[in-house]
Amino acid sequence: MKKVLLKIVKVFVILIASFIGVFITTWLFFSISAPIRIPKSNDVDYVKGVWMPDPRDTFKSYFEMDRMKEDGINTLSIGPFAVNHAFSVVQKPFYAAFVKKAHRKGFVVHMAVNSWGPWTDTKKNHPEMIDFLTKEANYWAKFAEKYNIEYFSPQNEHDVLLGKKVGAEWAQEVLPQVRDVYKGEVVLKVGQIFTDPDTDFDYNINIKSFTDEEMNMSVKFSDVSGYDYLMIDIFPSDIEGKNDLFLEDLEDILSIANVEAEKNNLKGLMIGEFAYPLSKPGYSDEIMTGAIVTQEDQAEYIGEYLDVAMSKVDGIIYCGWSMEGYGFRGYPAEEVIKERFNNY
Repeated sequence: MKKVLLKIVKVFVILIASFIGVFITTWLFFSISAPIRIPKSNDVDYVKGVWMPDPRDTFKSYFEMDRMKEDGINTLSIGPFAVNHAFSVVQKPFYAAFVKKAHRKGFVVHMAVNSWGPWTDTKKNHPEMIDFLTKEANYWAKFAEKYNIEYFSPQNEHDVLLGKKVGAEWAQEVLPQVRDVYKGEVVLKVGQIFTDPDTDFDYNINIKSFTDEEMNMSVKFSDVSGYDYLMIDIFPSDIEGKNDLFLEDLEDILSIANVEAEKNNLKGLMIGEFAYPLSKPGYSDEIMTGAIVTQEDQAEYIGEYLDVAMSKVDGIIYCGWSMEGYGFRGYPAEEVIKERFNNY
């Protein structure tokens, strides 16, 4: 019995050691390759991108940039996990190598610091959280400047993480600090536009697809003054069978978002995320929205979404390349995106 246990322990130790060895080897590879010559930034007339908040998705896309290019994608939107500073430091060599390769391949890069997810407690008006987000925004803004990243967001959906009021205040507080160290385009990436009717709001629209019945909803965007671009994340409702109604809502939302962008003298408006998921992985079930659809419906709905939205914004980004449940790589939707992106 003891011999069997010893063998099991030995195998377990070997597996752990192998895993650590692979991790260290990979980290050293990216650490060594990162300092090599940094390519210049690129430029595109219209952003056609993929948002990759999952590091596994970003890692896989590192080896598939040629295929992404063929699909008409010209912008890679990345979200380094900023859940503690040590983790940010560990990720840095990989993202340096990633951005350099993306630039060599002709891509534009958008970075949104990503400090929330299933591992994060949303701490509204939490001084420690605000201080942490500010430090991480500065850390990654310096990185973005060094590696010629074209678009930078201090935080992914800060308004969801901190709440609308505190999030809006923080977005203005962090902006001058980012401007001091980063000279590219600063983008405010928001995830929550609807607000309670009894609170302060700027717009009022009739919504048909987000609730069981048509209703009037109040809209207030996070304070975007001083930023270069407004980027909003608009997913379809969880209610099935209402995609036509959702597309009508999408048009209305984009209309008022464009008014907001013009009012603040921004350079433009972009959609930072949208998706029609095939499934919801356990780690994202609580934070990722959208009704579950079939592969065929995913392809059809993505095409319809792009047809409605592309002419009304200055860029559009789909959520997920190969990300479990959300990515379109290898599904019928890839051909739809390829056709739309290459012909717009």
